[in-house]
Amino acid sequence: MVACGFHTAAAAAPPRPPDSGVAVYAATLCSVLNEKQRRLFSGFLALQYGYGGNRHAAALLGLHRKTVSEGRRELATGESELSL
Repeated sequence: MVACGFHTAAAAAPPRPPDSGVAVYAATLCSVLNEKQRRLFSGFLALQYGYGGNRHAAALLGLHRKTVSEGRRELATGESELSL
């Protein structure tokens, strides 16, 4: 089927924010992480969401979008040396 010149099967749905259950787990995990670990975790979540990921991860974790963007950049460039 074709709608507006696009195949409906090829059109991907935009990423959805996680349900409240996942949000509780992510917030709990975030509460025990230090600043750098939170930034990297938020960047990881943003990468998983894809388009709009920075906004979704920031809203989920209560962080600023710039913090999420920085974590995403650190992961992408490999400059994140995580010490446990």
